[in-house]
Amino acid sequence: MIPVFISLILIAAVRGQDTIIKCYVTVSPVPEGQPVEIVCDFPTSSLANKEALFVYHNTEKVVTCTFDNEAYNCDDIDPGYYISGQLINGEVRLLIPHATKRHEGNYTCKVGDITPSSCELKVTEIPFDTNCTVKRTQNGADIIFFFNKNLRLVNATIFIYKQPFDSDKNDTIVLYCLIRDRGDPKCDKNLSSFDSTRMTLHIDSTSKKDEGRYTAKVPSSSPGIFTPCDLILPSTISGKPEPISSASPIADEPYAQCADTHTTLVLLIFLLVICFLVIVGVVIVFLFIPFAFRTLRKCR
Repeated sequence: MIPVFISLILIAAVRGQDTIIKCYVTVSPVPEGQPVEIVCDFPTSSLANKEALFVYHNTEKVVTCTFDNEAYNCDDIDPGYYISGQLINGEVRLLIPHATKRHEGNYTCKVGDITPSSCELKVTEIPFDTNCTVKRTQNGADIIFFFNKNLRLVNATIFIYKQPFDSDKNDTIVLYCLIRDRGDPKCDKNLSSFDSTRMTLHIDSTSKKDEGRYTAKVPSSSPGIFTPCDLILPSTISGKPEPISSASPIADEPYAQCADTHTTLVLLIFLLVICFLVIVGVVIVFLFIPFAFRTLRKCR
């Protein structure tokens, strides 16, 4: 009687295991930008009944797997998620290649009328770090900003500040951009280029008002390091020389150089004339002396 009772308990335990859904996260917390998997282990009885499998992120359905053509297909999946490998023995592995804060939350595995199972994903935010460089063009400039995160994978607001070199003036916002839902940035001014980790602010024709220290800042819960770059104009602006006052020493300098050159040229010509006369005199003397001697001999 006892062995039969134990056997019934074991059978019930096995059947109980066959009706339990398991959910777990491979890494949690996961550093922002790193890959992670959410694993849903569905009971084999559900697969035998060809029931649809679902994965929810908080209250939003992100994956639906349905039985079609003698196999399960997980074609209904939200952007940013991927199915890792094949659906084997009821195991659905949901891959997130680049985890962000928007992926954080509860994930629930659900099938039929079986009690769902949930697991939690936590994402450790990495602070935004930015730096920039200035590239001069023929009449303008390109200010290129670099980011340590993939901008296409985050929801962020980017502010570009300019601090005048005059210390008594405050920073001004010259550009701001909104990045939402993995799309291109929506900015209040046109960008000449944008990719996943950098954006370029183009200035067609630079002037003194464009000079200053530029910085890209991204507000977040973890303050980052925002390294600025300086736009400094040379003595010419927009390809045209700056006007120079006639009273300026810089203005007088070319004329002084011309005067010195003129004086030097006159002295050089004078010396050449003197040398020429000396040479002519020497030649005459050498020619006259033999002629004088011959004349004296004839007179004798």
